[in-house]
Amino acid sequence: MKSAIIHFEPVFSRWDQSLFTRKAFKNVKSEINVNDKQILIYNIPVWKEKPSEKMMLRFISYLKKEEIDTILLSDSAEALSISHVLKKHFKIFNGSFVINYKLYDILRKCAEGHSLELSESTLVLLTSQPEKAKEFILKIYKHIKRIKIKTEKPEIFSELSSFFLYEYGLFIEVSKQTEKKESELFIYIDGLLDSANLYLGDAKQTEIIFNGKNLFKEIKKYKKLNQITLEFLIYQFCGKLSHQNIKLFFKTYPVRIIKLIK
Repeated sequence: MKSAIIHFEPVFSRWDQSLFTRKAFKNVKSEINVNDKQILIYNIPVWKEKPSEKMMLRFISYLKKEEIDTILLSDSAEALSISHVLKKHFKIFNGSFVINYKLYDILRKCAEGHSLELSESTLVLLTSQPEKAKEFILKIYKHIKRIKIKTEKPEIFSELSSFFLYEYGLFIEVSKQTEKKESELFIYIDGLLDSANLYLGDAKQTEIIFNGKNLFKEIKKYKKLNQITLEFLIYQFCGKLSHQNIKLFFKTYPVRIIKLIK
């Protein structure tokens, strides 16, 4: 798998994307040096005022010839009206590996933002997927005093409740309605449309902003240093997304969470 940053700067004209396409493609590729690692940048060769889908498809073919199959969209590329075409043809970094590894720190930062101690808080998980809830709880139950589940289908969580009660002595309350209390943090895991303190699901996702003093400053021109950017960097520096590589990356580059943006 070969990855790159896909960027957009309004340097191409209407004619570049229609008549002078060969010339345009000569000017789309560049590199940046990030902590002694060369990272490829490809600038989308379309006209900002009216981007051509035909040109975008040609750009996609060009990237595939360059052996790119996974991409990080820069903030400006993400904002481009035609960026959805890229997402249909390439794998996208989504930050899930970083979220899973940093889950405790993320929850602690969330609690801190609501003037709560995480160890004294109650986590209310908004979910309709028992397996996803089980995976989540196994990662954090040692750090949390109480865990509840809010779901439209309480009946499908009976096996999960029994598992944690008999295996860990942990009682998990499951219900449709849960009144929100000051000491509770509502965590959105998937599909339920509800207000939450933290969104970690597929439909919505909280942006987790990191900082590491002068680390990775070159990449900040293209993308904020969030969970998606870090996942891309881990792949670039380590060659594979795995627990061991993520652990090594954060040990080598001690970045910390500075804020959560819903």
